[in-house]
Formats: sequence, C-alpha cells, structure tokens
Amino acid sequence: MNKSFRKIACLIAIAATTMGAAMAQEAKPTTAGNKKLEFSVHLGGSIPMGGFETCDEELPPFMVLGHNNYAQANMGLNLGGKMKYNISPNNRFGFMATIDLFYNSAFSYAKDYKDIEDIPSYINIPLMLGINYDYNITTDLSIWGEAGVGANLRIITPWTGKGLTGSNDYLASEELAYEYKYDNAITLAAQVGIGAKLMDKFSLGIHYYYLGYDVVHGTVNYETNHTGGIEVKKSVFKGIIVNTSMLVVRMGYHF
Repeated sequence: MNKSFRKIACLIAIAATTMGAAMAQEAKPTTAGNKKLEFSVHLGGSIPMGGFETCDEELPPFMVLGHNNYAQANMGLNLGGKMKYNISPNNRFGFMATIDLFYNSAFSYAKDYKDIEDIPSYINIPLMLGINYDYNITTDLSIWGEAGVGANLRIITPWTGKGLTGSNDYLASEELAYEYKYDNAITLAAQVGIGAKLMDKFSLGIHYYYLGYDVVHGTVNYETNHTGGIEVKKSVFKGIIVNTSMLVVRMGYHF
C-alpha cells in the first residue's frame, strides 16, 4: 500500500468519523423545504482508470518517450465544491456549477531509481456546469443523480534527477543534472455521478470523471559538469498522450 493510498484512507476515515458524530447529534428529523440555492463541499479519493493508471515497470520513467503512453498515476485526493440552483418544487431538479481539485502522484515505483530526485504529479482542476436531480425517499433520505461538462486545467509538476554519463574505458565520467518541465493544458471535462443524501446535510457519492485527451509537451534542461566546465542545454520535447479518467468516491456536507 503506497503512501498516497494511506493518506486518502486516513482523510476519509476522519471525515467519516466527523460525519457520524454530527449525525448522532441530530435530535430531530429535518426537512429541506423549498430553497433556490444550495451549496456543498466534498472530500474523497480518486482511482485512476484506463491509460491514466496503466503501469509497466519494465519501462523507464515516463513523459519523454514517444512510444510509452502510460500516465502511471497513483490513487489520489479530491477536494471540491458545488452550487445548485433549484428550478422545481421540493428542490428536485436544478442546475449546478462545480469546481474540483484532483491530485495524483505518478509511478511510485520510480522512487527505486537512484538518479531521480522529484517525481512528477498530476494536478487537475475542472470547472463544470450541469444538472442535478434529487428524489426524496423519506423525510431524511434522498437519492440523486447528476451530470456535467466543462473545461479542465491540467498541471504536471517537474521531473528532476541527476547521475553520471560517459563513464567507460575511453570517456571520463560526467555529472548530469536534468529537469523536465511540462506545459499546462486546457482539456475537455465531463462527469456523471449518483449518490444519497441524509438529513439534507450529508451525502455519499460515486462519480466517473473524464478530464480529456492531450499530448504532453514541455522543455528539458540538461546541466553537465565536465572537465571543461559546466554546460547547459535546453530543448523542447513532445511526450506521451495523457488520457485522464478516474472513478471518484467522496463524502459531502451541504449548507
């Protein structure tokens, strides 16, 4: 079990404990009544799917090899908020606007490579508009479904490392430091989700997020320290295809 998974498990456990304590303090059933605007915040874990999570440990670290379309993302964290504008009685149907933050570290096995210093991570920030429908089962329990589309900002943190190059019987060893910087990208975003809401305050949902398809571009800086001094080279590169999709399980609190 990697560190990211343990962090997510701890955060969800803390949130679940807090939610349970708050529910226990509710002395009376609550009713939502009619209200135009609703706000909520949510916390959960994201599970990479498809090419976003595929990993082949026999391949070298990713992001620069054109033949290696493996995003190799680990389980991650999701934080976000939602605003819903109700347009029907009993708050059943409404339009919504959402903002999310997803954080997924990449290819944790690469920490075993002694020349790697900083491993890239994926940060996705989607903004979406959509629809939400609630169906009341009892006074304190409802189920809901929603769908949204919008745009996503994808950020990849730098990959840095150092090592030796040119070490053999004929060439002297040279110290090499490198840094890959990845361009930010705007991609399509879409999501669908279902869940349940209790006492009009607490919710548990499961969502599928698709955050776009894009070819990674960026710049790489090489700094070589040899007998003639320090030589710095900079070039651009075209890397892998990142096709971002994930399953998200999260809990929410509604205002």
